Amino acid sequence: MGTLGDAFKHALVDQLGEQWWQHNLNLVDSVWTAIERTLGGLNLRYEVVRVYQDGLPVCGHELRIVSELARAGSRNHQLLQRMRLRGATIIGTESAELLVEEYQLARQLLADAANRQVASADEQTLACSLLERRDRYCAASIISADRDNYFCRLVTRVNGSVCPPS
Repeated sequence: MGTLGDAFKHALVDQLGEQWWQHNLNLVDSVWTAIERTLGGLNLRYEVVRVYQDGLPVCGHELRIVSELARAGSRNHQLLQRMRLRGATIIGTESAELLVEEYQLARQLLADAANRQVASADEQTLACSLLERRDRYCAASIISADRDNYFCRLVTRVNGSVCPPS
């Protein structure tokens, strides 16, 4: 998870408890199992499959990033790796600059939480604005990468926000 992920985990465990953390890990694990099972049951022609990956920057190093995160244990990236080996194309959708900005904001919010401070209204506004800018960038990336419109698609984030291509 890295140092930020560890700090995030500790902040949540401190606030909500170890049992809550384990329950959510189990939920996430079951979601990935269901996704893997569903994909395994489909008869996909992977050579025409395009995966527009949330959280993966458009940077020219997408496959290296996917490989590193798969080796680190990310089930999401392990699945992407398997799909790529079967012929799927993996496409980054995110602005590296916005991801760095989000990382810096997360560090600040975690530091505030460690000091028992509530996020300020400005930090909350910045977080909402940042997610909206990421969603817009994501939508634009998908539209520009998929001009042939092979499939109707909808990209959702785990937190429930949606960035449909326009």
